[in-house]
Amino acid sequence: MFLNKIALTAAAIVACGVQSADANSIYKIAAESANFTTLADLLVLAGLDATLSGDEATFTVFAPTNSAFAIVPEETLTKLSDELWKPQLQDLVLYHVIEADPAIALADLVNDTTLTAANGQNLTINTGPPRVNGESIILVNDSLADIEADNGIIHGIDTPLLSNSLAFASVVDIVALDGRFATLVEAVQAAGLLETLGGEGPFTVFAPTDEAFDNLPNGTLDELLKPENLETLTSILEYHVIAANKPSSSLRQGRRKTLNGDSIRITINNDTSMIKINSANVTDADMIAYNGFVHAIDAVLIPPKSIYDTLVDSQNFTTLADLVKMADLEEDLAGETLLTLFAPVDSAFEKLPSELVEKLTKPLWKPQLQDVLLYHLLEGRMMKQDLANELMLTALNNEELAISNPPLRINGNATIVDADIEATNGIIHGISGVLAPASVSSNIVDIAKGDDRFSILVEAVRTADLGEALMGNGPFTLFAPTNEAFQKLLGVYLSKDALISILTYHVVEGNLPSSSLSTGDLETLNGESVNVDVSGANVTVNDANVIDADIIASNGIVHAIDAVLIPQNEGTPTKSPTKKPRTKRPTRQPRTRRPNGGGRGKSSKSSKSPKSPKSSKASKKSSKSSKGGDKKKKRHQQGQEEKKKERPF
Repeated sequence: MFLNKIALTAAAIVACGVQSADANSIYKIAAESANFTTLADLLVLAGLDATLSGDEATFTVFAPTNSAFAIVPEETLTKLSDELWKPQLQDLVLYHVIEADPAIALADLVNDTTLTAANGQNLTINTGPPRVNGESIILVNDSLADIEADNGIIHGIDTPLLSNSLAFASVVDIVALDGRFATLVEAVQAAGLLETLGGEGPFTVFAPTDEAFDNLPNGTLDELLKPENLETLTSILEYHVIAANKPSSSLRQGRRKTLNGDSIRITINNDTSMIKINSANVTDADMIAYNGFVHAIDAVLIPPKSIYDTLVDSQNFTTLADLVKMADLEEDLAGETLLTLFAPVDSAFEKLPSELVEKLTKPLWKPQLQDVLLYHLLEGRMMKQDLANELMLTALNNEELAISNPPLRINGNATIVDADIEATNGIIHGISGVLAPASVSSNIVDIAKGDDRFSILVEAVRTADLGEALMGNGPFTLFAPTNEAFQKLLGVYLSKDALISILTYHVVEGNLPSSSLSTGDLETLNGESVNVDVSGANVTVNDANVIDADIIASNGIVHAIDAVLIPQNEGTPTKSPTKKPRTKRPTRQPRTRRPNGGGRGKSSKSSKSPKSPKSSKASKKSSKSSKGGDKKKKRHQQGQEEKKKERPF
């Protein structure tokens, strides 16, 4: 039916304006008649004048006269003339229109029959005398019946027909009169919201059916209806209402704030025109009231909680919730910073080696547990639709996550099994596997090998045969000199024992993130202690500045420093490294970006390749003297053998 298609659809109504106008159309007759000018004005305000001027369909109009509209309160007509309430005005006008071909003449009306108006409501016809809905008399005696137009027939009536928008049926009345919403009405009464939702509005109510309430976990509704839970019940009901006058045609995809202050997410399928509110489907749209609209939905909307509280309350993320608490990250996941969490379901953790889970749950390895969890977090809110194929994302532990689609997976093997779980501070996507950052499989030697800044350190560890020891269970905290730090020692020759002494002077037994460091001495693996100074955000170890903190490994933590630490028992190197004046300590940048907004600095990899060690002037001079003609060849060879026992940087 033509008018059913355009009813309450502003874009379609406007589109009808391009129809060709009949010379003697229904609208033209009303506009030029002294009896129907008010109706003609309302047709214009409702945007329906073009529709009733066109020849695309045939209409029968029960037209209230000017004197009939005089009985309607002036404030009601003033309200309906406001653009905000245009849908209600359209509803009022369309309740007087029947689309049928041929048009219905007075002689065609049958007593006690029902006709469907263009707004979807029924009209009851009686014939003794001819009247509509029992009270609106067709003005036969005033010669205002069977007024023929090129696109239909007009029958004048003495009383406007009371559609919902004129009968003062509120959104509460609409649900109360519909047998599908008995539980909702009971809940609204218990929460004391009848007066609120019966007020002026506008309100758009997404109304769960009785079946939707039945799908709640057993006992949930009974618990909510208890007097002590009134505040929670009210919040849930207000989460179903937005302060707007929204027919389905005017709903837009996105987030919309509700009466309880939280936002719902509206999703519209462009192919099927299906509308979802969060995860609930709109099953019956556009039940119009004088103060708004009611749209039936098939699920009860639950106001979102924080990410952490959502995990705790869920049956699917119990292991993850426990680990978040062990890692002391619950406040971060309950804060105001918007986050996206890829949340492994309980079965995902069952796939991990039991010894790994056992290790991560020990307090000693809390930094590693934090690193694993932060690898599942992104800053900002990313919905499923935002996760495009081959997208690379940086997690809060500063490592990258790779998105592949379809099927939608993280790092190739963790499939998203439950997407777009709303929280007040972000979004949760349930995933089928646990994501493994470098700290799960890379020890401190692996970390150094994978970072170009530490290539000289890696070579020194190999030369000193310390690799196997530093790849052990740990925990170790390594203060790792960068290549630039080692280059200050170019030309210095060390025995293997001296090299071992210096390298072990950079290693402390323990799992020490920067947040746990305090001013004082720490004993190193070579038996001597380094002095740590913590001043605000700055950390120094002896005279070296920590320039990149908290690089997490499977067996400890690496902190990059800008100078090589020399133990006292090694004395001053043959060639002292040039000391740069320390005018200002660099600001310590904790490596881990916590979800509370604190920044975690990315590791600033050196763009310079490590330089080959250069020979010192002293070694060149020694080389020349060894070539003197007065020295025996055997002595020269012995000198070279002795030199091979030393290790230059």
